[in-house]
Amino acid sequence: MFILLTYLFLLFFFVYVVSKATGLLLLLERKIYDVRHKENVNDEGKVVVVTGASSGIGMELARVYSKRKSKIVVAARRLSNLEELKKTCLDLGASEVLCIECDVSIEEDCKNLISKSVEKFGDRIDYLYLSAGVGLDQPFSEAKDLSNYKAIMDINYYGAIGCTLHALPYLTKSNGHICVVSSLQGKFALPQRCGYSASKHAVNGFFNSLRVEMKGQIKVTIVCPGYVWTEFQNSRLSTGDTREVIRNKSKFMTVEQCVKETMEAVKYNEHEYIMTTKGKLGVVAQAILPQSWIDYIATSSSKNAQRK
Repeated sequence: MFILLTYLFLLFFFVYVVSKATGLLLLLERKIYDVRHKENVNDEGKVVVVTGASSGIGMELARVYSKRKSKIVVAARRLSNLEELKKTCLDLGASEVLCIECDVSIEEDCKNLISKSVEKFGDRIDYLYLSAGVGLDQPFSEAKDLSNYKAIMDINYYGAIGCTLHALPYLTKSNGHICVVSSLQGKFALPQRCGYSASKHAVNGFFNSLRVEMKGQIKVTIVCPGYVWTEFQNSRLSTGDTREVIRNKSKFMTVEQCVKETMEAVKYNEHEYIMTTKGKLGVVAQAILPQSWIDYIATSSSKNAQRK
């Protein structure tokens, strides 16, 4: 028993040390970048396109870029929310703001978003932030058909790559930067998240491949937040389950912190940025711990949100 406990202690200590070492290497890499690029980031006049901008992460991204005097395109299905956001962005200092009603699950809407953006601001896009998304909490065994699973792929996956496809020529012209908001659930498997996790794994796979394919022409950053306290928590596909979802807010990060880390990841051209200490530890643990342990940890983590 003593030997087993010693083994477990050493194993978890190793995971912790490797995770911390990875964090220190990232910090060192960023310091080197700062030395090589002493000039401050200047996004004044840059064209920034943000999907999912009517709330949450997308809305906060638009606000932050407004303070940098960027030209901002905000897109979402709720045009009235975008119009309110436009007023806020202009008050914060945005150079110009264009609101476009867009359902990213419809490719024609994605095409229209990009067409109107370049019509307004010229043949360039400097930043494309893909933050539109929807959740799905449902045990797969309770699904009656695949409608929700197709719908979540249409929004989270095809919505992201649809906007990217039509924006790519303009991103290439400006050596632009794509930042896609994925999730820790694109790295780990959690119970009752089959559909959502699948959509985020697809996002990670596509954009990691695109980054390699387009190296030297555009930059691609994938950010993987954990639980973020936004309206997204109530923006989920209907499963017919009317029980209230009880969420432990103390386990969530704020949208402001999420966006701050996202923009730092973009600044330093991170390829794939994992948020939260727990997330970073999880990546290391997944590589070295037995799968049965990982499954146990995943089941425990899913208790942040339960139906009652």
